Amino acid sequence: MTQATTEAPSSILIEDVRPQVEGGRYPIKREVGDRIEVSADIFREGHDAIAAVLQFRTIDETEWRETDMAFVDNDRWAASFVVDVNTTYLYRVEAFPDYVNSWRHEIGKKLGAGLDVASELLEGLHLHESVAARVAGDDLAVLTTALERARAASTHSEAVAALGAEPVGRA
Repeated sequence: MTQATTEAPSSILIEDVRPQVEGGRYPIKREVGDRIEVSADIFREGHDAIAAVLQFRTIDETEWRETDMAFVDNDRWAASFVVDVNTTYLYRVEAFPDYVNSWRHEIGKKLGAGLDVASELLEGLHLHESVAARVAGDDLAVLTTALERARAASTHSEAVAALGAEPVGRA
């Protein structure tokens, strides 16, 4: 008997993950100190931005380590990790909607066209506040500072610039 799920299927597709041997049936071979370059085709319908991470661990570890994947070209994304022990490694690729960069792209187009962005700015503040509620440390400090600057800004352009600063995007 199959169990019904209430979760909607993801609209993001991940295909052609490399390296792999026989579709993952056999392990790839590497030595301690080697860098494993992992790439995948990642895409979705529509124009919303996506982000992806490479997760990896040794077969004996229970916690996944994670590194951001970078867009290469077309639909190809890539990241790497170094083999630090002689054992079997597991790795996987995860992708998810990048709501912050989608918001930045859309509000940037509207600002460039001279449109009123008051409601989009409120949406962006709320979006950044929700991200700040899930992070800690340096990331939280960067987001808190950006939110304070955006709220204190005298124009919509200044507020958007505060939320669109490069360190905020990496938080």
